[in-house]
Amino acid sequence: MKKFLSAAAVIAFSCFLNISFAQKSNLAMGNYTIGVMTEPAKEGAQFGFIQAMSVKPEKGEKAFGFWYSGAVLELKDAATKKTLATVSANELTNGKSVAVEGGTQTTYTVGNGGNKFELMIESAAKADIGMPLGKMLVVSFKVKGAKAAKVNATLKMKTNGAAEKLGTSGITSNRIVKGESSYPAIVVTAAEPVRITVSKRQKKEVLQDVSLEASNVSLSAADWSDVFMFDVSGSTVDDAEKSVAQANRIVNHVTAKEAIPEVVMFNRTSSPTTTPGDTITFTVSYVNIGSGTATDAEITNPIPNGVTYVEGSAAGDNTEISVDRKAAVGNQLGEATLVRWKVTKAILPGEGGSVSMKAVVR
Repeated sequence: MKKFLSAAAVIAFSCFLNISFAQKSNLAMGNYTIGVMTEPAKEGAQFGFIQAMSVKPEKGEKAFGFWYSGAVLELKDAATKKTLATVSANELTNGKSVAVEGGTQTTYTVGNGGNKFELMIESAAKADIGMPLGKMLVVSFKVKGAKAAKVNATLKMKTNGAAEKLGTSGITSNRIVKGESSYPAIVVTAAEPVRITVSKRQKKEVLQDVSLEASNVSLSAADWSDVFMFDVSGSTVDDAEKSVAQANRIVNHVTAKEAIPEVVMFNRTSSPTTTPGDTITFTVSYVNIGSGTATDAEITNPIPNGVTYVEGSAAGDNTEISVDRKAAVGNQLGEATLVRWKVTKAILPGEGGSVSMKAVVR
């Protein structure tokens, strides 16, 4: 799909405190990593479910994401509405993990008395060309040993990011920087129909409540039954608004399997202040935040008023460069008005690059 683009503003990002993942299935998303089932937090009964952390954390920065705190999973008889079991965060601190192909299975014995059963949380990496950088995590909650044939299940989480519901099947959570949502976003999409509820975020609140409800789930006393299944991914662009747009594309791809490319750009200059005679460099970064491969992408950068383009300075890997000019008299070269880069390489979801040019301040 052909895309014509103009430059936009750039927003910087920061990172998180590094902690180890209990599950071995992680997603590398550029400067940060998304992982499932981290170690329990030291400050009480809190257990990380999905977290993003920096590859190179700075001092004092923390991971963010979805957490369990207090009651985690509730199972009720679908017919009588009687509570069969409530799994707490404390019960998820002594699981037995085994490595499986591409991921990890962690099993817990939960509940009590006649309602004791086994809970397995399984995660694995999966290739999917419509997802950012061609991969995602598949996470499932499995139950075995419950007596009821049909149950209603509720999964309760909290997030210390800015969470919002996407359509009917997805949730995104952007990290918070100085009270505002920022890059990156963690995206969780329910693979099966569930009812998603996200509490309204108040400025002074650190955490938001998130719950997912599945109805009439068939359980077996002998075999594992899938109660919840999720596809997990994240954003690759360091802009809060664009990361949410990318999150919507991810959810749309999971639920509708529509391949929709969307290439966005970010422009910056080498110097915020200049004087006549200075040479400045304009850099345009671009990234495909869609769910389909973008081909024949074209980047344009008009020459700003007050500067003169440095002939031959435009550069960019995998591009064909041309320059638009004003009409000239005779054999003179007309003044450059716009530089155009045609990207000759297909841009996969989550991938991008950068181009540049130089100009002299008049």
